[in-house]
Amino acid sequence: MILLRKNQLNKIALTLTELANPLIANNWLFVFHLEQSQGDEEYSQRSQLPDLGVSNKRYNYFELTEGVDITFILEGMYQYTVYQMPNDTSTDEEEGELVETGKMKLLGVEETDYVHSVATNTYINEQ
Repeated sequence: MILLRKNQLNKIALTLTELANPLIANNWLFVFHLEQSQGDEEYSQRSQLPDLGVSNKRYNYFELTEGVDITFILEGMYQYTVYQMPNDTSTDEEEGELVETGKMKLLGVEETDYVHSVATNTYINEQ
């Protein structure tokens, strides 16, 4: 699962090249669809992101600045898909090949995904 936060730089590492077509350039289109329905309206965002990884043999590294690369209006759970595109400008997934699907959670700036707390107990040994 990808975890993104609003209004900041988010780092994403995925393994895309293992399913990539070696005959197509490595241009990556990210498409995010909101899972919660808003009536009959579907909410989605898309953007091509460059692979910033030094070595693409094990993983692909991306940086997505929310509010610059993509501006999400609604927080929550999204379904994401990544397509290998033939050029670096198209945002039509019909032109590319699907290489990855998964879940993404968009959090607010100050929101935390989980809180882990440990209860402290003090034991006194009286003799």
